Amino acid sequence: MDDSADINQTWDSIAKMLGEDRSKVREGIEVAKDMYIILDHSRTLMMIMDDGGLPSNVGGGANVRNILRRMLTII
Repeated sequence: MDDSADINQTWDSIAKMLGEDRSKVREGIEVAKDMYIILDHSRTLMMIMDDGGLPSNVGGGANVRNILRRMLTII
C-alpha cells in the first residue's frame, strides 16, 4: 500500500479479491495489525528488561518507556 497512488482503490482491489466489503476488510486488518504491534512490543520489552533495562526519563530508558506507552495505548 505504500506504493499505491490511490489508497481507496487499493482497499477496493483487496476487498474484491477476498469477496468482502471494503469496511470489513479494513476492520479485520486493523485488528491483526494491532495484535502484531502488541506482540512485537511485548517481546522487545521482555528482552530489554531481561538485560536490566527499565523505563525512565533519561537515556535508553526513555525509549523503553515510549515502547511501553505505545503498547498500552493500543491495548
